Amino acid sequence: MSLVNSQGTVRHSSLPIKPATVSSDFGKNDIYLARIDEVIYADDERNTSNQCPSQKPNTRLQYNVTILEGPKAGTQIFAVTDGETRGDGSNHKLRVRKATTKKFKGPESDSPAMSDGEYVLVAFIGGSLTAPMIVGSAPHPLNTATTPSKPTDPDTDVTEVKEINGVRTTYYASGKHVIETMGGPKDSDGNRTNASAAGTKTTIKADGSIETTDGTQTITIEKGSKITIAGTATEMTSTGNMKLKSSGIAEVKSTGIMDVDGSLIKVGGGGPSAARIGDMVISEGVDSNGDSHALIGHIIGGSVLSLVGG
Repeated sequence: MSLVNSQGTVRHSSLPIKPATVSSDFGKNDIYLARIDEVIYADDERNTSNQCPSQKPNTRLQYNVTILEGPKAGTQIFAVTDGETRGDGSNHKLRVRKATTKKFKGPESDSPAMSDGEYVLVAFIGGSLTAPMIVGSAPHPLNTATTPSKPTDPDTDVTEVKEINGVRTTYYASGKHVIETMGGPKDSDGNRTNASAAGTKTTIKADGSIETTDGTQTITIEKGSKITIAGTATEMTSTGNMKLKSSGIAEVKSTGIMDVDGSLIKVGGGGPSAARIGDMVISEGVDSNGDSHALIGHIIGGSVLSLVGG
C-alpha cells in the first residue's frame, strides 16, 4: 500500500484509511473528534478556498484531519476550514494549529492518543461534505496545562492558561497575569527543548506594577513608587547623551573599585578644577626667609578623602 494518498496526504499506519467521499454516510448534525494531520496553507494548490479568483480575498487556512473515535474512526477529512478564526471586517485573530509529527514510527507512536497533533471538533455545514469546518477544540490526552481550582483569592485564582511554543501566559481573577518561559516548546516525545530558558517570567500586577526576572536578576517597576534593577552584572550603554537625574538624594556606592572615565569630568556642577596624584601643578611655597615663591612640581600624595565641588 502506498504511504501517500492520491490527494497528496500522508497515510497513518495505525488507523484504517477511509478517505471521505461524497458517498460517505456522515450524519448531517454529527460532530466528530479529529486530529490535525496536516496544515494546508493558502498558497498550497490543494487549498480549496483559493481555487476561485473571486475568493482570493477570503483565502483561508485549511487542515487535513483524521477522525479518532466512533464508527468513522480512521476516516480522513480534507480541506477543513478553521471555524475558530475570529473577527469581523476590520479585526481578525488567527493561529496556525499544530499538525502531528509522529508518523511512520510504529503503532504506539502513531496511535491517536499518543500523536502530538491538536485535537479538534469537526462538523459539516448543512451536512455537506464540501463544507467541513472546525467548530471547536478538544483537550489532548497529554495536555498538562494548569487546571484552575475553586476560587479563594483573586490574586491566585487562575481564570485562563495558555501555552504557545514553550511560553505560558496565566491570567488571574484580580487582573494580574504572568508570562513565563517553560523551557522551550516540547518535542515529539514531550520533552522540553531548551531547559535553560525556564524560569524567566514577567508579572503584570493588578495595580499596574511590573516585575521581570530570570530567577537571579530582577527588574521591578512599582507603580508610582520606584524602579529597582538587581543583576549579577549591570551595564548601561548609550551612543548619544545619557543623563541620570534625581530630585532627591542620589547615591552611587561600590564595595570595590569605582572607575569614572571621561575626556572632561565635572563634579559638583563643574566647580574648580581638581588635580590628581601625578598631575603637574603650580603651587606657592615659602622659603626660610619667609619669602613666597611659585613652585612647579608633581603631586606625589594626597588626603584619603577628597571633596570636589562648587
